Amino acid sequence: MYHALGWQPPTFGHLPLLMNKDGSKLSKRQGDIFIENFRKDGVLPEALLDITTNCGSGFTTNRMGRRIEELISEFNPSKITTHSALMDLEKLPEFNRIHLQKRIENEEQCHLLVKELREEILQAYPAEIQDREVLHEDYIKRVLQLRKGHITSLKELLQPTYSYLWVRPSFSSQQVAALTSEAHLIASLVLKLIEEQKEKLSVEELNKDLKMLAKKTEATKYRDVMKLLRLTMSGLQQGPSVAEMMVSLSPAEVSHRFQKLLHLTDSC
Repeated sequence: MYHALGWQPPTFGHLPLLMNKDGSKLSKRQGDIFIENFRKDGVLPEALLDITTNCGSGFTTNRMGRRIEELISEFNPSKITTHSALMDLEKLPEFNRIHLQKRIENEEQCHLLVKELREEILQAYPAEIQDREVLHEDYIKRVLQLRKGHITSLKELLQPTYSYLWVRPSFSSQQVAALTSEAHLIASLVLKLIEEQKEKLSVEELNKDLKMLAKKTEATKYRDVMKLLRLTMSGLQQGPSVAEMMVSLSPAEVSHRFQKLLHLTDSC
C-alpha cells in the first residue's frame, strides 16, 4: 500500500507487553491504573513516564530520574528485548520523590508548585488557618526547599504529620508535665535564642544551639527537651528535626508558639 501510494514505508518495531510485577496482564479492571487516579494521588507525569520506561528495555543502562529529553537521547531501538516489561508500582513513590525534587530545584516549576500547594492548603484547612503568613509564597517555598528529597508528593504535606506547618497546634499542661518540670525555663531559653538569632535561623546552627540550650537545664535530659520543643511547635512527638521545624515556621511563629507554652506553665 505504501509503495502503491508512492510513500516511503516506515521502519516497524514490536514493543514487549507491559505487565504487572507478578507477570499478570495490566487491566482497567484493576481500577488503579487510570491516569486520573495517578493524577489524584499526586503522581507527576514525568515520574509515571520514567517508571514505565525504566521497567522495559531500549536503553543501555536503566536509571531513575530521567526526563523526556534524556529518554529520547538515550533510547536505542537495538536494545529492545522480547521479554515482557514488569511494572512494579510499589516503586512509584520513589520515582515521584526524585522528580518532585527536580521540580522544587527549578525556579519556574517551584513557583507553580507553590501555587498548587497553596490551593490544596486552603481546601484542606478552610477555617483553621490562624496566620495567613503560611499562604505566602516565601513561606511555602521555604517548606518545599527544606522537605525536598523527603516527601514523595505535595499531598504528603497535607497529612496530619505536617499540619503544624499550616495550623497552630494544641497541647495540654499534662503532656508538658509528663516530659519535664522545667518547661518554663526551657521556653524562656528558646525565646532568648530566637531573639538573639533574629532572622538568621539555619538548621545547622540551630542543631548546635539546641544542644547547648539543653545543657542549661538541671533535671531534663536532652531527649526530653527535644520532645518538649517538638510538642510545642507541632503538637506531635514525631516529624522532621526540631531545628528544621523552627526554620520552616519562621522566628516570629516559633516565638508565638513558645509564648503559648510560657503562658501555659504560668497558669499551672
